[in-house]
Amino acid sequence: MADSAPARPLVVKVDATHYPMDVFGDRLISEGFQVVKAASLAEGIKLARRCKPDLVVAIDDAESGVDAIEWLELQHSDNEAALAMTPLLILADHSRLERLRVHELPDRVKVLQRPLELREFIQTAKHMLAIWDL
Repeated sequence: MADSAPARPLVVKVDATHYPMDVFGDRLISEGFQVVKAASLAEGIKLARRCKPDLVVAIDDAESGVDAIEWLELQHSDNEAALAMTPLLILADHSRLERLRVHELPDRVKVLQRPLELREFIQTAKHMLAIWDL
């Protein structure tokens, strides 16, 4: 007998910050997402290749080791087409937004400014999945 429960979207969250609470990851889980966490770009790419996520969330913090532009370049140029086309949601501080704006971002990439409401974060993640038929 087949399991009739809907599939839970899989998210790879790339976040090198070391905050005691993971409000974004916890909120994704409470909203029915599966979350796999990576603490570096290299770990994130490795996990994304293995897990084939529906969405990647990158917490842009170059000082901690996650530069969203570098992630985007790695993801976009990956040999696996599925990873290269995986939707990407970037959460960036105001100071980093200008750097992100100078790049021509693909349609599958959205950038939200931190701090932000968790409701906006979840709505954007769900909207991205709906658009990309995931």
